[in-house]
Amino acid sequence: MALRLIRQESDTPNVTNHDDARMVRYAYGGYDGYVKDVGDEIGYEVNGASFVVKSGLMVLQGWEVEIDANGVSIPTSESVAQKHYFSVYLEVNCATDTAEIKSMEDPTAFPDIPASDDLTENTIGTARLLLYHFTATSGVIADVEKMVQGIEYAGAVVENLREGLEDGTVKPA
Repeated sequence: MALRLIRQESDTPNVTNHDDARMVRYAYGGYDGYVKDVGDEIGYEVNGASFVVKSGLMVLQGWEVEIDANGVSIPTSESVAQKHYFSVYLEVNCATDTAEIKSMEDPTAFPDIPASDDLTENTIGTARLLLYHFTATSGVIADVEKMVQGIEYAGAVVENLREGLEDGTVKPA
């Protein structure tokens, strides 16, 4: 059949994760980031030699990923006396239908995370979203910078645009 009603009533499931992610991607206006006012908004805390990404809801190309109240811990090594640079990121892997918080480290600079696939075009691809940069020396975490942005509500975006047009900070082309 060349035509499919995605939300057709059925006794068996007929809506896939990809169907929902595609819809959600456009509902969020194509933005990636964390959803404001949910949990701790992907905040962080330091617990000994571990960096903990706190609770919240993230959106990556329409795939919604929730971190619960326990957070996700990224360990560092107390035995490494040289400063190391960490990049913490969300990874959504559609081939395995999984999401993980991962980190990369480097002794000279913040590592670049691998490039992402477009999950709308490649339904078995992998996408990544940079969340944090931090440094660690002998397990002491410092220089924390939140890299992920909050997703603005559409109403707030429209209101800011309207105000900008009225006060002249936004100039129409």
